[in-house]
Amino acid sequence: MAASPRLVYGRPAGRFECLGKQTNPFDSTFFACEPPNEKTVKKQFDQHCPVARTLDVIGEKWTILILRELFLFGPRRFQDFADRLTGISPNTLSDRLKKLEASGILKRSFYDEHPPRAEYHLTDKGDELGPILLALKKWGEDNTSVG
Repeated sequence: MAASPRLVYGRPAGRFECLGKQTNPFDSTFFACEPPNEKTVKKQFDQHCPVARTLDVIGEKWTILILRELFLFGPRRFQDFADRLTGISPNTLSDRLKKLEASGILKRSFYDEHPPRAEYHLTDKGDELGPILLALKKWGEDNTSVG
């Protein structure tokens, strides 16, 4: 009698399809990409797999919560974030917003007011993170408790 295959994500291990090839998502070739060129900016994780590159963009403390606010409430001003994200310093909030804007996830628009006021909203690239946040929400509901 043959042993049952080990399942990963509900499918037999080693039977994932990526770019037309059967691969295992946990082997090094699945997460590999071309090595960076000399112009690549040093990142926090400094790795070449897509998961590490994604964490370089959204993996810092507070970043996911900033994105949550945008998905829940739509465009927000700096003070809106500061009021809702208890404990975040103004410098940290400013840094995270700048990084998200530089990554193309947020766009900053200015109002015709004096002093100038900016509003942040998700770009199309930022909207693509919606399913990831929903998956994190679901995992949190299923695997963590309040308090």
